[in-house]
Amino acid sequence: MLPGPTVIVGLGGRGRAHLRTLLALGVHPVTAVDHRPDNRAEACRIGATATGADLAEAARQRPPALVVVATPAADHLASTLAALDLGAAVVVEKPMVDDARSVPLLAGVSPDAFVCVAHAERWNPAVIAVATALSGAGPVTSARFERCGPASPAAAALGCDLDLVVHDVDLAHHLLGPVLIARRRTGEGPGPPARIVLDGSAGSAVLRIAGRWSDRRYRRLALRCSSGIGLRADLTAGRSWSVDRAGAEVELEVGRTPSLTAFWSEVLAALAGGHGPPVPLAAGLRAVTLARPSGSSS
Repeated sequence: MLPGPTVIVGLGGRGRAHLRTLLALGVHPVTAVDHRPDNRAEACRIGATATGADLAEAARQRPPALVVVATPAADHLASTLAALDLGAAVVVEKPMVDDARSVPLLAGVSPDAFVCVAHAERWNPAVIAVATALSGAGPVTSARFERCGPASPAAAALGCDLDLVVHDVDLAHHLLGPVLIARRRTGEGPGPPARIVLDGSAGSAVLRIAGRWSDRRYRRLALRCSSGIGLRADLTAGRSWSVDRAGAEVELEVGRTPSLTAFWSEVLAALAGGHGPPVPLAAGLRAVTLARPSGSSS
């Protein structure tokens, strides 16, 4: 069973990706909301049922059962709370809030509310292959997660510095167990930090999570296990490898379902079955708290 009327708020790259995925999965009707007329026109070309300038306007036309929040990070909290006031289920892009000081405002929502962070990287075929291989490789002793994105003048305003590492905080917890951050370092200078590094531990592993700005784009992880086996993944390409003690690599078999499609399939199944979200609210908030401690402005 599909959720019923759906509204997507924010039609940048991620919002359009959610729109395409939901339409491909048969969700209808879908209203696309953005204050920019060119983004609304693009949503119509993609196949949105209707468009609007804001959530309140869209809700007056057709009360939503599901709201997807894909606005800039600074607006995530306000849009999520507005959607919950409408009685809708909510899926919100990461980070759920753009500052750890805002976490209690979302943590206090009703336990019956359906609020899910779009940590779709958990469903990346390369991540799934690594998780499967981990079961026979022994405890992880060291783990490194790296994410590199193109620099942009608007990056700081969009909260992209936090976005560089928040996915990987969640992935570390998902794959390895509870994450503890001992040190957080950022680059210097105006605009978004050139580099963000989190050092800590996850389960039995020494952990490093790093994000930086560059003209290149990549997402990758590398794990070393007590057995001497290594596992690494290129999340951008959707490929994973096992590395033996001698350094020889064997490519792992990975699935071909796109991360966002797999994520939304589970979300829709949870909504249809009356279950909780596949990524709990606490997991999304925890990633923000670890990636950007309260009072940090970088």
